[in-house]
Amino acid sequence: MSAAKVQSVLRFLSLTWLTGPVFGKELRIVSRQRRHYLLRFAYLALLTVFVVITWVSVVEFTEGSAASVYKMSDAGKTIISVVCWFQFIALQLVAVILMSTSISDEVYRGTLGVLMTTPITSLQIVAGKLLSKLLHLGGLLLVSLPLLAIVRVFGGVSWSFVIASSCITLTAVAFAGVVAMFFSTIFRRAYVSILLTLAAGFVFHLLIPWIFGMIASLLSLASGTGTFTLIFLHVNPFYAMGLCTFELFKPGSFPLPFFWPLHCVIMLGFTGGLLVPCVFLVRKAALRSAIGATGSASKRVVRVALPAAVPAPKPAAMVLPPALATPFAPPPIPPPAPPARTIVTPARPIRRITGSPLVWKKLRTPMLPGKILRIIAIVLTLGLILMTYALVGALDGLADADAHASYAVVFVLFGIVTTAVFAATSISSEKESRTLPILLTTPLGDWHIIGASVLEVLRRSLPIWLFLIGHVFIFTLIGYLHPIILLHIPMLIVWVIAFLTGTGLYFSSRFKRTTPAVVMNLGLALAMWAVLPIVLSITTRGMPGQSNFSELLIDANPVYQAGTLTASAGKDGFELTSDGFRSTLEYNWAFGTASAGETTWLMLLFILGYAAIGFLFLWRAKVKLRRNLF
Repeated sequence: MSAAKVQSVLRFLSLTWLTGPVFGKELRIVSRQRRHYLLRFAYLALLTVFVVITWVSVVEFTEGSAASVYKMSDAGKTIISVVCWFQFIALQLVAVILMSTSISDEVYRGTLGVLMTTPITSLQIVAGKLLSKLLHLGGLLLVSLPLLAIVRVFGGVSWSFVIASSCITLTAVAFAGVVAMFFSTIFRRAYVSILLTLAAGFVFHLLIPWIFGMIASLLSLASGTGTFTLIFLHVNPFYAMGLCTFELFKPGSFPLPFFWPLHCVIMLGFTGGLLVPCVFLVRKAALRSAIGATGSASKRVVRVALPAAVPAPKPAAMVLPPALATPFAPPPIPPPAPPARTIVTPARPIRRITGSPLVWKKLRTPMLPGKILRIIAIVLTLGLILMTYALVGALDGLADADAHASYAVVFVLFGIVTTAVFAATSISSEKESRTLPILLTTPLGDWHIIGASVLEVLRRSLPIWLFLIGHVFIFTLIGYLHPIILLHIPMLIVWVIAFLTGTGLYFSSRFKRTTPAVVMNLGLALAMWAVLPIVLSITTRGMPGQSNFSELLIDANPVYQAGTLTASAGKDGFELTSDGFRSTLEYNWAFGTASAGETTWLMLLFILGYAAIGFLFLWRAKVKLRRNLF
């Protein structure tokens, strides 16, 4: 009896009841897949680039040795804060992408129903997948620890900040991963899980605190602001990370108390609370997969009409001879009732289509499954945007050009992410569902398939870009923006869609899974528009003729373009009189100031250049379409 109790305690402490064999299986997959090694290499390379950029920008070697030694402490603080913030943001994005297909992959491969025939529980499936991915991401976090330990030699940085930032990062990554898993149990498409997770993170981590802060400043609630800030510090990882960084540079200057272990415990509670619905949803999906359910109900309606029940007539009295009249005679058998008529009525006739069936299918596929879900998403999005307009307008901020630049930057970021994700999952999702090999056996050509995928990306991404177009159009009618913005913003949208569609379809045809395709497409955009311009601007500092190229790369950033175009077209750049617009527009680009006409030619140059690059990637996608299918 005691031996059994000891084994039960050991089994509980070993956590095998929680992870199960799924945990070991996922770890073996991670250790044998090439893309995970490439992910580690890319993560370490980006981390090194950010460290070098920070080091060169902080430390000046032209001064004396005493001044350089004096600055080492500040340089160590800056480098460590940059490293911690880089891994805080990058690991959350990687967790979202990795966990977006954790359950949907099992559904696609048909293995989720098979798992229900084993002793493995749904809790072990969910916990095993989550903990295996967290262990892999924890390895990426450990990569930066030697660097942080070396930089600490410069002084000014305590181990408490390193430990606090690492724990806050781990809990934030766990919460982001379980949110992505939650959406993965509901939706089969990886891009839906990724976009909904990013949208939920933006709303809960950034938008809701901003709304509370605006309401508090509008109502002048000084005491309420401190209470809200204290609450968000312990439930919002971005607030907690920001406060830790603030305490690193100015220790003891923050007036409110903050206990980072309490924040980590609260975030772990949120993660565990969200695991509960994930367990039930996984069990439901596994049972449906086990019985062969497809997930979509039949739309064929069958109407069966039966005649009204008519009482059977009583049999007539029968007169038998006395010799046959015995008490054991069976009763007479009544005549059978007439057969009922069955009428089968189809719900609707077969719909005939004209043109390409592939294009029809791509254009008919909704961005979000379910009509009710689409309506809810539209209502919530419009409601939040109108709420922000009302709060900014109440503080007289809608006439400010910087406010419109901020809106433009946010809308462009959402447009970039959605376009990149939609393009990277267009062909890879066909590979995952095993429909691309069947599609390639049809008479449809390669360019026909690529063109249909381009139309699919346009149809799904244009509704997101309409928020930016609607913003500039409405405030141009009001008079807060110059009408020239109605020309420049569509030009920006055109070249961004052309470039990201080409690169996304290339990576989607290059990889078998959606996860590496999305990572590569977003990574390429980040490298071209953020990392490369900063690296060139630092490494070519002081070189004649090289600064112009780095400034041109900065101007080629769509986020920078959106802010520059909108801020320059704001009310400070023109004067509306009775005779019309008296324009004094000057666009402050990285290479210098430019007029409205010169800016138009510059945007046209960007369209031609990025469209050519996008078409080159489309051609490579066409070449790779029939390769690496299985």
